[in-house]
Amino acid sequence: MVGHKDSVTCIVEDGNILLTGSDDMTIGIWNTANWYHETSKSNPKKYVQAIGFMEGHSASIEDLCVLPNGLLMSCAFDKKIKCWQYQS
Repeated sequence: MVGHKDSVTCIVEDGNILLTGSDDMTIGIWNTANWYHETSKSNPKKYVQAIGFMEGHSASIEDLCVLPNGLLMSCAFDKKIKCWQYQS
């Protein structure tokens, strides 16, 4: 999984969706059902393609939580809690 510009600090899953919080102040959305392989015989690797990244925090993301209604909650060192509708 490649895409964040700084360390990944937390992860949470919701079915085939993996959500990652990072020190780069973004939340990555990854569809783990769509794994693909790099065509290199000497060093085969698996990659997950990012669906996208959500921005809104002004400091490193500390934690993520998916609620039963499908909303994502995030908290960061900017002292804010945000609610995301990441499925739309």
